[in-house]
Amino acid sequence: MNVAQMLTPKVCTNYLLNTHTVRQGLEIMQRHRYTVMPVLDENGLYLGCLSEGDLLRHLLTIGSARLQDLEKEKVDALYRTDLAKPLNMLSTMQEVTTAVLQQNFVPIIDDRGFFCGLVTRRNYIECLAPYAYGFSGNSGDPA
Repeated sequence: MNVAQMLTPKVCTNYLLNTHTVRQGLEIMQRHRYTVMPVLDENGLYLGCLSEGDLLRHLLTIGSARLQDLEKEKVDALYRTDLAKPLNMLSTMQEVTTAVLQQNFVPIIDDRGFFCGLVTRRNYIECLAPYAYGFSGNSGDPA
């Protein structure tokens, strides 16, 4: 088993760009019902993640929730690099296991730091479940 087998590729994931305004970030997170999202630059380089808590702290700091005020700043000023540490495509299963136990998703990057996609906790469990329970295929019948 390797990371590529568990990966939800970039084209199938939702993410924020560091050039999005705070308003856009809030709207995108609300639309997709996410509490944390990866942040990329315009070239696809993984920068970090932005959480609902980061956005709420920002609202408290500026003292306003007016949409016009949320257009003034970019997501670039708010994302965190310590929230969801990325792993490389060549990461070991032990590294992936440790990461999914600590966070809901693991950003996967290539050797240059470009975002490849995510391994979610769900992806991880779905990939390992057949081995753990001796199932074959998706039927749920024991092998």
